[in-house]
Amino acid sequence: MALPIIITDAGRAALINAQNTGTGPVLLSQIALGTGNYNPLPGRLALAAEFKRLNTIGGAVVAHDTIHVTIKDESADAYTASEFGIYTDGGVLFAVYSAPVGSVTAKAAPAVMLLAFDMVLSTIAANSVTFGAVQFVNPPATTEVVGVVELATNAETQAGTDATRAVTPAGLSSRTATETRAGLASVATQAQTDTGADDATIVTPKKLATRLNALLVQATELAFGWTKIATQAQTDTGADDATIVTPKKLATRLNALLVQATELAFGWTKIATQAQTDTGTDDTATVTPKKLRAWVKQATEGLLGMAKVATQAQTDAGADDATIVTPKKLRWGVTYSIGSNGYIILPSWLGGFTIQYGQQGGINNATPVNVMFPIGFPSAAYAVVATQVSNGATASRIVEVVIRATTYFDAWGNTGSNAIYWIAVGK
Repeated sequence: MALPIIITDAGRAALINAQNTGTGPVLLSQIALGTGNYNPLPGRLALAAEFKRLNTIGGAVVAHDTIHVTIKDESADAYTASEFGIYTDGGVLFAVYSAPVGSVTAKAAPAVMLLAFDMVLSTIAANSVTFGAVQFVNPPATTEVVGVVELATNAETQAGTDATRAVTPAGLSSRTATETRAGLASVATQAQTDTGADDATIVTPKKLATRLNALLVQATELAFGWTKIATQAQTDTGADDATIVTPKKLATRLNALLVQATELAFGWTKIATQAQTDTGTDDTATVTPKKLRAWVKQATEGLLGMAKVATQAQTDAGADDATIVTPKKLRWGVTYSIGSNGYIILPSWLGGFTIQYGQQGGINNATPVNVMFPIGFPSAAYAVVATQVSNGATASRIVEVVIRATTYFDAWGNTGSNAIYWIAVGK
């Protein structure tokens, strides 16, 4: 495992002194165990609570900036350690690590404590330090370092992406070939090749040839098979039904057959250029939709051309001057009912203005009469005007009206029971 081990200032100084005096790499010879919990700093000179030192420490360079360190304790001691420090042979605390909480390792009396970790020296060359001749380092194996390696599972072998685990023969045999993965495959038998149902074996050229020789027959309209290429004479004659025509021979025959298309004869034709389309005088070329669209112009008051049909919203707004209004959209919203009582509703593009009219009997000067509109106004009733139906009398007759809702108004007069004519507007 990789731990955030702190190289102390004293440890760096020991390396610098060794380089200045020309001595060899600094020898790391002991490891101290303690029970302190803290975040160590480079200025530390000793553990917070040391209880034991071991000289069974080994290390090996596994990368240019990484040392794999192994610690071993075969004593009968029992303990729990939460900090450790690596000392040089001169007694200098070279590196220290402490778990802020919890422990780093624990040992029971009958057990052997074996602690292994990687120490990354980000600004120090890994070959600047060395260890005693302890033979239990067991660094992780790489392509350049002999060491311990974990065996890959079948799933890891089949995935083929793990670069740290080793593949066994059994694991290798599980990596079979599929459409999406390279791998091992067995050779299909002739029976499997003939059946064509097995999707996990591979076909050899020999078995494929045997199968094709048994399958290939003369092609017909009802059966796949082999065939010959027709000669030009066979193509021109058009009588042979057992050969196939190539594009070249077909083109030769068509060139002899096809003539310029006219109003009376099928044939070949050219695509008109934009200039020919715009001029409108060439009668031997055909116009494509693209060139026709480029020729047609927007219709205006002074120019024949194309125009879009206006939407209902454009018709109602009355602001768009480049589209055309259809009878349906012009008529949209006009409804009416003509009779003794009736109404007419103008189109939505005229605001939906509504006129209603009718007659009502029984109007008197005692009780207001509810006069119902033929239909309710959708939004509001603006005004009602009423007049009493004349009975030939010369006395003055007054009709009063009050709009009560969008569906009716009240009316009463200044004489006995009479009928009225009325008209109302709203929307």
